[in-house]
Amino acid sequence: MMEVHDFTFLFGVGLFFAFMDAYGIGANDVANSFATSVGSGSITLAQALIIACFCEFGGAFLLGAETIKGGIVETSLYKAQPEILMLTMVCALIGSSTWVLFATSRGWPVSTTHAIVGAICGAGISAFGSDGIQWSGITKIVLSWVVSPVCAGIVCALIFGATQLLVLRHENSFQRGLIAIPAYFGIALTVNVFYIIFKGAPDSSLKSDSNIGIAVGIALGVGLAVFLWCFFFLRPFLRRKIQDQEDLRWFHLFYIPFVSPREKVSASLEEKGGVKGVEGEVDADGKADPSLDTERLFSAVQVITACFTSFAHGSNDVANAIGPLATIYYIWEHANIDVKKAPVPVWILAFGGVAIDLGLMTYGYHVMRTLGNKMTYMSPTRGFSAEMGTSITILTCSKLGLPVSSTHCITGATSAIGLMSGGGFKSLNWRLLLGVFAGWIATLPAAGIVSGLMFAFVSRSPMLA
Repeated sequence: MMEVHDFTFLFGVGLFFAFMDAYGIGANDVANSFATSVGSGSITLAQALIIACFCEFGGAFLLGAETIKGGIVETSLYKAQPEILMLTMVCALIGSSTWVLFATSRGWPVSTTHAIVGAICGAGISAFGSDGIQWSGITKIVLSWVVSPVCAGIVCALIFGATQLLVLRHENSFQRGLIAIPAYFGIALTVNVFYIIFKGAPDSSLKSDSNIGIAVGIALGVGLAVFLWCFFFLRPFLRRKIQDQEDLRWFHLFYIPFVSPREKVSASLEEKGGVKGVEGEVDADGKADPSLDTERLFSAVQVITACFTSFAHGSNDVANAIGPLATIYYIWEHANIDVKKAPVPVWILAFGGVAIDLGLMTYGYHVMRTLGNKMTYMSPTRGFSAEMGTSITILTCSKLGLPVSSTHCITGATSAIGLMSGGGFKSLNWRLLLGVFAGWIATLPAAGIVSGLMFAFVSRSPMLA
């Protein structure tokens, strides 16, 4: 019979591999939020990593309390031997972290959610055979391989198509963009605030369907406030900085109506070869191509959208690592398996947030390159459409009960952008895309095989016999 604080070595091993799994999540999944921003040139890789650190940790620490504790294995089978459930979760973390880190090293954007689910299944089958698994959940995961990318691709195509029709295909695209920017900001903030309040915050009393009106009202209020701020502050700031080429600093944004006209920067930049990213794209008067000016407008919207997607990602996907760890810790602390209603300790949330940040800072560039410009060409308007499509798809499909994966969504959205380009099918890197899809399919069994073999080996230890 297990006693409190027995099998401390399992807790220690679980702690290490939970850190490695969260590290892999940071390295692999952060690309879901920022790869298109980096690929389009809206921000640099270094800037994306710094911003993601704050967004991911904030989401993980403040909202990341939902965990993967049940719904995959039949926990009742472990009641007589809680230490076996500890071992199952430890082996699951080993299998998941091994596969995710391997996929990241290859630049494959895989689903870390599917990795941990597959790993738990593998260890569960190794422990109790097929009876130890709730197979209905596995069917949903297989369905998500099609549902997630297709839904995100459709939504992304609608957003990008509307942007092309209303803004990009007109000679006065810059002026139209100035009108569209506040609206897009308001919509982006409304969608993402609603996502955080109604979907992301696990302890929020507003998550009940009966309170959806309150959540919508708060989100609309925030969206309206942001729209008004963008209209009276961001819009004139962008016009003066991009079109008039005034020498403005970022802090001028907060009181731009009271800033007097300033010296233009074109003369000072002429000797340096022009504005970064648009060298050689100026006319005889030294003015940038209007279409390039329009793209620069959307850089600001894209970065904000990526930040909220990253915040929501930190709140949700950190559970892939800390969920099994929370189970291990609870069993070690209480010597029973009644873990479903147990709150996640704050130190575990912080632990997962730090590991995610380290992963994205030291290894996140591999997958960012894949989802950036390797799959198809990205510009700020395209990247914004992909991120908005991903955010809306995750929110809508989740509330409808459809299985979604943030990795699959951003890949589907990126593919849709490529198909809508002038080159059509030729605009996509099909070899890379097929490799990514193969990685999706391989994730579940690969992580499961590693964890299952590990469980079969360790469970025969004399200490567990």
